[in-house]
Amino acid sequence: TGELGLNPALLWIPERNTTGVSELPSITQALEARPNPSFGRATFEYSLGAHTADASLAIYDMQGRLVRDLGGPAAAGRHVVQWNGTDVPGGRVRPGVYFVRLRVGNLSQSHRLVVLE
Repeated sequence: TGELGLNPALLWIPERNTTGVSELPSITQALEARPNPSFGRATFEYSLGAHTADASLAIYDMQGRLVRDLGGPAAAGRHVVQWNGTDVPGGRVRPGVYFVRLRVGNLSQSHRLVVLE
């Protein structure tokens, strides 16, 4: 945990809400990445409290570029998503730090993932 007692691996990032209405996250289990560090393959797990058509799971590099889109709308309940360590064209990703982002409505949760050789 960091200075404020917060886990720096879990970040809630509110996105612009044009309605002015506060929205509660419909994520009932925080995004997890295993193993971490990984040797290219990883499993991501999360739970949603309600079906949402406005959900996505994606991997980004340190420069914020999309590496791989792993899914869209999801039903309520537990979700387990496998990633084979490849980018959009299908090539193996390089060792380094990546960010897995789960977006639901106007909220997103990011988790740092380290990929080793």
